[in-house]
Amino acid sequence: MKKGPLIGTGRTAEIFAWGDDKILKLFMDWCLHSWINKEERLSRVIYGSGLPVPAVEGIIDVDGRRGIIFERVEGGSMLDEMGSKRIEVLRYAEILAELHTSIHSREIPDMPSMRDMIECGIRHAKMLSKEERTRTL
Repeated sequence: MKKGPLIGTGRTAEIFAWGDDKILKLFMDWCLHSWINKEERLSRVIYGSGLPVPAVEGIIDVDGRRGIIFERVEGGSMLDEMGSKRIEVLRYAEILAELHTSIHSREIPDMPSMRDMIECGIRHAKMLSKEERTRTL
């Protein structure tokens, strides 16, 4: 299969259509494969928990870059919807509260702790000196 039109761009990846019912999250060439592999694994774990997130199809290399193929979910962003329908903000706030309650009510055994992820980020923060990393930890 071949990547389709560009849907969006972020700091670490570009999102392309991938057929009619999937998307390709194609990471920038500076992203470490270990990060991408971890994201793919955690995305599978989260999907398996029953939370309303896209299914993961797998990892693929395209144009010399690594990407993850996800189920495509149609629809606009809630932020865009709230901006265009201010009268609905309270309803959207309620939806977000219910979603957050659902997320925090689950125990997902294979998820790393937030503390571990933050510590890892600090330990690998190149913009901090060794002393600053130690002090921050």
